[in-house]
Amino acid sequence: MMELKRTVATSRKVASVDTTVLSVKQVGRRLMVGERTARSLVKSGELKGHRIGRVWRVFETDLNDFLARNASRRPTVNSAVGGHAA
Repeated sequence: MMELKRTVATSRKVASVDTTVLSVKQVGRRLMVGERTARSLVKSGELKGHRIGRVWRVFETDLNDFLARNASRRPTVNSAVGGHAA
């Protein structure tokens, strides 16, 4: 995991927030899905990610937000690639 500082602008000042940057493979492990499904979630925009060169990276805070929004459902391959779950 990479540690980065992300700058967050507030109404009056700029705060520096320590955050961890995850690879798609690490995201997949945390979500208990395959790497392909994790990548599909990022590419579809359901999970916020950033393309750096040829690879996707996800801030841990964005993964936590995704998990909070989807606490009651586990992503499926069909929902990750835009299909319809049965």
